[in-house]
Amino acid sequence: MAKESEPIILFDIPSRKTTPWSFNPWKTRFILNYKGIPHKTEWVEYPNIRGRLEGHVPPGADEDAPYTVPTIKFPDGTYLMDSRAISVKLEELYPNPLLPGINHPSYNKVITIMRKIVNDGFLAVFLPLVPKNILSEVSQEYWYKTRTVEHGDLSVLWKTRGGKKGMDASTPGFQEVTKLYLENDKGPFIEGDEITYADFLWAGYLLFFKALGEYTVEEEGEDKGKTVNVYEEFLSRSGERGREVHEGLLKAVEKWSEVK
Repeated sequence: MAKESEPIILFDIPSRKTTPWSFNPWKTRFILNYKGIPHKTEWVEYPNIRGRLEGHVPPGADEDAPYTVPTIKFPDGTYLMDSRAISVKLEELYPNPLLPGINHPSYNKVITIMRKIVNDGFLAVFLPLVPKNILSEVSQEYWYKTRTVEHGDLSVLWKTRGGKKGMDASTPGFQEVTKLYLENDKGPFIEGDEITYADFLWAGYLLFFKALGEYTVEEEGEDKGKTVNVYEEFLSRSGERGREVHEGLLKAVEKWSEVK
């Protein structure tokens, strides 16, 4: 097992308020807190990630973004990148308390629905809102530069597919998650009273919804000019008992949400 004398370093991207927002680092933070592993956060702005990690960890397969967060630095000086790989390694090094992980059926169920939500429409909601509502100026510039390569002008993306259109398209996926949680009515987790890594995945996504903040309806109609809170809009679209399910999950994982 890794030495306990020094904390693990968790690399994360700060918001303007130096708070976490991205759902991927949240997955790792939840595990570290759940298992009681000493750690601390090192904040790295988007354009500085490569310089901070290069030479410490092999680059990923994505040539446009070979270095990403979450990455962690172990007390022995070794680094590990990618939330999935990190989850496996942490379970290996710190098996107690047990956290059913990527091999548990709940993991693939949640990942599948999350991808559906993004691909069906939520991508066009969060890509424009992240730089507008969350990122510092230095990371905003990086975000626009890298995301427009694949997705084009983000203002055009928002006008054509974002806002209400994106939320409408995402609604079936929102409701699918609610139904998944209601399959075991003991709650608050997918498996009832037993938490799995999949619960941390979805809780991280809920915190991402919260971090996205608000937007103004631009489409013509009776709601034009209305201010919409992304998280509250999600809850309103999440189906019968949706608020109960998702608010209940966030309350249940709150004790593992500390930012160190």
